[in-house]
Amino acid sequence: MVGSFTPESSKHKNLLKVLEILMSEELSRADIADITGLTRTAVGNIIKRFINIGFVEEKDSKGSGVGRKRILLDIVPSFMHVIGLGISRNRIEGCLTDTKGKLICNRTVQLKRSEDVVRKIYDTINSLLNEAHKNSIEVKAIGVGVPGPLDIKRGIVIKPPKFPGFENVKLVELLEKKYGIDVWIENDADMAAWGEKCYGEGRNLSDFIYIRTCEGIGAGIIIDNQLYHGKLGYSGEIGHLLVKNGEKFEYFENLYGKDKIIEKAREKFSIEEGLNYIEDRVRKGDKEAIEFVKEISENLGALIISIVHVTGISDVFIGGDYQVFGDFLLNEVRDMIKRYEFSHQQVNVRFSQLGDLAMPLGAVAYAIGMYLKKLVLES
Repeated sequence: MVGSFTPESSKHKNLLKVLEILMSEELSRADIADITGLTRTAVGNIIKRFINIGFVEEKDSKGSGVGRKRILLDIVPSFMHVIGLGISRNRIEGCLTDTKGKLICNRTVQLKRSEDVVRKIYDTINSLLNEAHKNSIEVKAIGVGVPGPLDIKRGIVIKPPKFPGFENVKLVELLEKKYGIDVWIENDADMAAWGEKCYGEGRNLSDFIYIRTCEGIGAGIIIDNQLYHGKLGYSGEIGHLLVKNGEKFEYFENLYGKDKIIEKAREKFSIEEGLNYIEDRVRKGDKEAIEFVKEISENLGALIISIVHVTGISDVFIGGDYQVFGDFLLNEVRDMIKRYEFSHQQVNVRFSQLGDLAMPLGAVAYAIGMYLKKLVLES
């Protein structure tokens, strides 16, 4: 089912372009044509199909003045309701929204290494579906953000690093059989970036990088208002950039993933607590803790400036577990970038304000897009 609606033709790509723009703001047909570079006839045909299936409605512009009124286009909130899941190695974040991404409810389910991940996914979806039923809401699609590598076309989780017991899982097939609802999966960092694009501070940016920090470290890249997947079907695997460690090279995430940071902290400070404890010591002025987080920050800053130099993209969001270190980390990252950037462009690095909802919200927007393409193609 997933592969059938992957955009391969120019018509599919044009439909997706228009959809992505409408997810961000209300615009007229002329506005959309100007932004996408499509002809007004092509945009008009796509909008007509959207209106016919009930996805889009026309609205008069609020502006005053003489002449013909601009007709704005807006997504119909009640068109469909969607469940979005963000699967991490230590928890599952889930949410239920309407078509415009308005949050109806959300759930967090903790994961332990020895637990059955699929059963926990079922528990999360069941909880959200129960809430939907209480509100007489029909859920029409489920989107899932999952650590890669993935087989997107067949809906299979292949073998995510640092995620034992969750490999070669035919997740789409399992969920569609159990719930009778259309399901799509995508890469976790890409979904977090897409959440930022559709519902966060990235709405008004055509290009940016979203860096997701947890046990694995990945990036979602937005170029010209679209997710960039690369020629091979994936991109942004920055956690697998090589870093010299003594006499050998290692992947960045194997030195600075959340699990490795906690391991180092337990050895250095003889503690059992996690990142919050370290952040608390930094706030209290503990020199060892400050140096510890400074090392993390400088290496993250080096990673970011390298990505900026390669892509030429100057807006960067940091999401995930590193956010616990707050302004201290952010200021150190910014200082690192100032010291080593050579293009004199203004690099804007900030934390994502969506928090843990970035990935499930991105999965919502992705599922809406895939479901809509399915409807349009069937019609």
